[in-house]
Amino acid sequence: DCDEALAKRVSCLARKIGGGNVASEEDTTYDYSFWSKYDSQYDSINSRVKSQVYLDKRDDAFDNIIELLRFSCTYDLTKTKEEAERFISNALGDLLFLTHDLFDLTAVTALTKLFLPLNEEEDGTITAQGKSDVLWRAIRITFHLRDIANFSIETLNQNELLPLVIQKELHQAG
Repeated sequence: DCDEALAKRVSCLARKIGGGNVASEEDTTYDYSFWSKYDSQYDSINSRVKSQVYLDKRDDAFDNIIELLRFSCTYDLTKTKEEAERFISNALGDLLFLTHDLFDLTAVTALTKLFLPLNEEEDGTITAQGKSDVLWRAIRITFHLRDIANFSIETLNQNELLPLVIQKELHQAG
């Protein structure tokens, strides 16, 4: 089926290792050496940046994963969505020190559009109501978005600067 095939495509693009079952989160890791921008994934200060051809391949894989997430949200492809969200969640968490540069304004804007609109619950918690809240969950858990706290929900939902604020936080964290 189409959903299963696209989920496997996301898994291949993400360089998933282990956890052969697409829908399984157990033992899911990714090829850190592929996602690292540097020759040494652990020492970005003393390492050389990889070749432009390599970086373009890495950028293309990431852009394709985001595009497949958008596609899966449009056509309700659950397995594809789960696989793409799993990788993006890892890229925003454990892999952020390797992947923060991939979260450019285009990527952050696409992911922001997927989590909007935001809603404020009675207890003051802000929740995402869109088709994919993977970016919102990551930034709520990992980052303190001080700049966002000054705006109303209505402003955030209509604010075209929200992706820029999020991108700034991601790059500072990376």
